[in-house]
Amino acid sequence: MQKSVVAFCAVLISMQTSIASAASATGYSDAEVREADRAVLSIPTSPTFNLALDPTPASDMPAWDPIAHYVGRQSLPEGIVVYAVLVDERYRDAITDLPHAARAVQIAIASAAFLAVMDSGQAGSAWMARYSQAADADSQLAASVSDRYANRHALVRTLAETQTNVYSSIGGAGSPSMDDFGNPLTEPIDYGNGLLRFARLGAAGSRLVELLEYAPALQEPFSQTFVDKWFSEFSDVLPSDRRAQLAQLRPLFVNPSTDNIHAREVQFNSAILSLLGSLPSDESSAWGIGYDANEIRYNADRFKSADEDYKLRTLLSRYSDLDADVPHLAALRQQIGALQPGDWTTIAKVAGQIVDLIVKGH
Repeated sequence: MQKSVVAFCAVLISMQTSIASAASATGYSDAEVREADRAVLSIPTSPTFNLALDPTPASDMPAWDPIAHYVGRQSLPEGIVVYAVLVDERYRDAITDLPHAARAVQIAIASAAFLAVMDSGQAGSAWMARYSQAADADSQLAASVSDRYANRHALVRTLAETQTNVYSSIGGAGSPSMDDFGNPLTEPIDYGNGLLRFARLGAAGSRLVELLEYAPALQEPFSQTFVDKWFSEFSDVLPSDRRAQLAQLRPLFVNPSTDNIHAREVQFNSAILSLLGSLPSDESSAWGIGYDANEIRYNADRFKSADEDYKLRTLLSRYSDLDADVPHLAALRQQIGALQPGDWTTIAKVAGQIVDLIVKGH
């Protein structure tokens, strides 16, 4: 116990020293540095801020931002907003393991992350105002100035160099993956209990199938933690004599190759259908609501299969087992069942609302 207390105190002292160093070097107060730190540290768990680190060919990177470049706010389908950072694809590994990247890479990516939390307001109004002033100054730079982000870089340079405690929150294992349409794949889920637990397991099960199509994302530590959590939660609700069958599916989600994705999907879905047959009908129906809602959204975004859409929306509009547990679900189910075929944007939007209602409760 004493050793733990000493270690904890050492961490606090280290953080305080780091903050004091940055404050001294930049002229910012300790409180301001701490606020900037807090914003970056909260990136993995923030429900309102999404940082997108996008591996990009070196030829597409600005000459004055060759390692990492903060692009700014971008709107994705279904109203999702991300703050985008381009990262030279040669430093792809840093996206998932920034603490062990080369020093120049750490500083460049951290600088971009600090700019993102300031620009978004995540770091508070004072930092947001400073960012706005720096961006305005950059827009008025003479053509002869090669660094077109000169003022923004100056704003965050010392923070990025000294606040090493935030690196793991930017490019560590705690970065959930999203699909090509900005929808979450591996965001942490509180599975809860009752029928809602089964619906959330269903939604997450659908995301597991999607993950098979995103091999790089599946190999990330955070994704493997997500998969492990799902298998553990589902195992807990299965009859004891069916748990071994579930465990046999776990290797499907380890280093998948691109030439056997379909076979893995078929094997997984077939086994899951068998396992669901061992559950009471209301629990398997709740599972189906979560699974189908996520599948409807993914199909509307990517495949746009009319037959798949018709079958899934028809089923979802008839499932009422979860209505008493999730306010507003009944209305959304009826709405999605009544949408016109081929109205993919609206179908994806309403399906996403159902998924959020189930997974997040709003």
